[in-house]
Amino acid sequence: MKRENMKLNSKKNRRIIVVLIVLIVVAIAVVVYSGYRNKTESIINKAIKCVTINDKKISVNFKKLKKMNKDVVAYIKFEDMDIEFPVVKTDNNEFYANHNLYKRKSKDGWLFVDYKCKVDGYDKNLVIYGNSENKDGIFGNIVKKVNSKMYKDNIYITLATEKENIRYQLFSAYQIKDDVYYNKTDFNSVNYTNFLNIVNKRSVKDFKIELKKEDNVLTIASQKNSETGYITVLHAKKI
Repeated sequence: MKRENMKLNSKKNRRIIVVLIVLIVVAIAVVVYSGYRNKTESIINKAIKCVTINDKKISVNFKKLKKMNKDVVAYIKFEDMDIEFPVVKTDNNEFYANHNLYKRKSKDGWLFVDYKCKVDGYDKNLVIYGNSENKDGIFGNIVKKVNSKMYKDNIYITLATEKENIRYQLFSAYQIKDDVYYNKTDFNSVNYTNFLNIVNKRSVKDFKIELKKEDNVLTIASQKNSETGYITVLHAKKI
C-alpha cells in the first residue's frame, strides 16, 4: 500500500513539475515579448520627436534621425492614422527583416526600402518591406489599421525624403503566395502598364482609381509569413 502511495505521489509530483516548467516558459515568453514591444515603441516615440507636421506637410530633422541610424532615407506616415515610422535602406533585403532601427536583433524588424530602389523621386515602383511574423509588430499594425479603414475611407500616405514630401493614395490591397511580380523595379513603357493592371486587379477592394503608365507607385509589402505562407501587399499611386 505504501509503495502504491509513493508511486502516486511520484506521478503527482512529476505533473506538478511539468506544469511549473510550462508556466515558467510562458512567463519568460511574455517578458521577452513585452521587451520587444516596449523597445519598438520606445524607438518609434524617439523618432517621432524628430518630426513636425503642419497641414499634412511633414518636416523631418534627418540629421537627428541619422544619428539614430545613418541608413534612414525616408519617413512614412499614413494620414489620419496612428502610423508613422522612419524608413531605412541598406545593400540587401535581409538585415532589417529582423533588426530594429538601432541595428539590434528584433522580431519586429523595421520598415526598409528594397536595395534596388533609389528613393530619388523617380522610382516607378518604390518598394518598402516589413516583417509580418508578429501580428502586433510594425507591419502587423499597419495591416490591421488599413483593413479597418479602407472599406470606409480613402487612405493617403505621405513619404518624406530629404528632398521632398511625396503623397500617395492606396489603390490596391491583397495577399498572395509565392510571387515576386509586385516588387518589380525594372520596367519599360510596355510592361509597366501590365504591372499596373495586374496588381490593381488583385485588390480585395475596387478603389476606382485611374492608373496611367506615367504614374509612380509606392508598394508596401510583408515578407512571407512562416505560418500562413502569405505575403501582404499594399500599392499606392503617387498623387
